[in-house]
Amino acid sequence: MRLSVPVACLLSGIAFAADSGSSLPSATEFAPGPRFGVGQQRVTVIRGLLDMDVINQGQYLSGNSDVSDHRGYGNIRAEFGTIVKPNEKVSVNITLAYEAEAGDNTADDPTGKNRSGFTVVDDAFAEFKDFLGFDSFGLRIGRMPVSWNLRREHGAFLYDSSANHPRVTSWDGGTANWNISEGLDLGVFAYAVPGASTLAGIAADWKPERAGDQRVFISGMLTLERKVPNRHVAAWNDPLYPSTEGKAQFIDGPAGDRLMTYYVGSEFRLGDFDLFAEGALQRGNQFDDIEYLGYGGNAGLDWHAYSPQALVFGGQVDLLSGEADDPAKTGKNHAFVNNWEGVSDTYIVEHEHYGELSRYLAGDLQALKLKAGLAFDDRNRIRLNAIYGYYRTDQATANGNRDFGQEGDLTFSWQYTLSTTIKLFAGGFLPGEAYVDVAPGPTPDKNLIYCLGSNLSVEF
Repeated sequence: MRLSVPVACLLSGIAFAADSGSSLPSATEFAPGPRFGVGQQRVTVIRGLLDMDVINQGQYLSGNSDVSDHRGYGNIRAEFGTIVKPNEKVSVNITLAYEAEAGDNTADDPTGKNRSGFTVVDDAFAEFKDFLGFDSFGLRIGRMPVSWNLRREHGAFLYDSSANHPRVTSWDGGTANWNISEGLDLGVFAYAVPGASTLAGIAADWKPERAGDQRVFISGMLTLERKVPNRHVAAWNDPLYPSTEGKAQFIDGPAGDRLMTYYVGSEFRLGDFDLFAEGALQRGNQFDDIEYLGYGGNAGLDWHAYSPQALVFGGQVDLLSGEADDPAKTGKNHAFVNNWEGVSDTYIVEHEHYGELSRYLAGDLQALKLKAGLAFDDRNRIRLNAIYGYYRTDQATANGNRDFGQEGDLTFSWQYTLSTTIKLFAGGFLPGEAYVDVAPGPTPDKNLIYCLGSNLSVEF
């Protein structure tokens, strides 16, 4: 878990410095001028993102090749923002974002059936360093990107503000960070999250001084969620929640009252090996007569063979508890609640943007993943990565099945420049009997579900 909240898409920028001393114009009726005329040097950084996809998906909703649910589409997202630093203690971050599907013609569609493009304020937060005169204390307030991920370049196990591919990829709230000592950070945070829910908690990161080729990172967190979403999938033939345009609908049942989550994670690097593990226990009241009693975790190993870039092999095991009995009868809900997770190891079962068939379940998933990666140059700019995942439910379905399915993915990536990456990818998922039992639609089956796509990402 990284307590320092990442600034989205900030790789590099264009900085401008302007002396705002006595030469600044005074305010008039037509030109307000600076609000405070204190002499200082202002630094402005321009940053942004252009992200484009071309995607083909087949049998996504049913796993049935006899059902016409193929979908091919393009998507574009553009972000443009600025970081303004009026002095060394204060900075303000503002980012606007635009997203739409390729060929968007909403303006010419009076029915409104086509997905419209949208423009949003994605980030709007202020950051304070040396707050109240303490050089080890920092504060962030406003709309900010949040991702508590144990490992860099991996999705968060519990909380990620870009989960579920939202229009606004940030949460409104604040976080206070205190650097207690070298390598030890403490953070307190509170956010308003989608669906009128709230999240508050305390977290700590400990990163001891590196000893030779060995590094350790340990993280812990305690959180409290209120008005917890309890998500369900509406079947296509559900008269209360009919689907639209062949798409499954995810609906919210009555919100849970209070959910406490106790989390701990650790990453240990020794030479060419990277070991990691994280887990969480959940307690609280879903309703007056139903308790939360879930748990979840993952553990794995990556081996960087020959060099950190040349060849990588890895394995990982995931476990999210599920509920076999009716909580209304037992008074206990054992399903692991992870509404805001950002895990995207595979494109079809897990990916927040391209798939996530795991949404058909409430927790209730086990996985074995095997990974391999190969670099074609000594600078790690051209890579081929592969992953295989076998999934099964933690609890048997009503028909007594646990085999959810298996997926294999390939990704070819080319880092054209430091800020530009091109990807080509393909994924195939073979559903199992448990998938057929829980998938929406009148005729789910076990035919191949596939995803083919390309992505261009330019960050500046």
